[in-house]
Amino acid sequence: MLIQPDIRPIAARTYRVQEAWVVHWRGWTIPVPEGFQHDGASVPRLAWTFSGLTPDGLIRAAALAHDFAYRGFVPGMTRREADVMLYDLMVEAGISRPRAYVAWLGVRTGGWLSWKG
Repeated sequence: MLIQPDIRPIAARTYRVQEAWVVHWRGWTIPVPEGFQHDGASVPRLAWTFSGLTPDGLIRAAALAHDFAYRGFVPGMTRREADVMLYDLMVEAGISRPRAYVAWLGVRTGGWLSWKG
């Protein structure tokens, strides 16, 4: 089971990591430092209905690792790898494969707008 990070809201759609958090995925070690800020899971409100996912909850660990990678803090990780990581970490956190697939499809479709790699 994926250990959820300690993140706290500090403003509308902005969260801060309270303690350094590390996730291991397919040979990658992704160390997210204390103080890192991100916008949580960018799940459009309309998609909440289709996926059953909201911006917080079980998705938060996967969203944190995904945002960290999307900002270019995981050297060598491609956008495709970051998106697969999102899917895998959601499933590891207890999100069903169909719901994780809907989220993955969303980031594959619109994620290029945010990719910094």
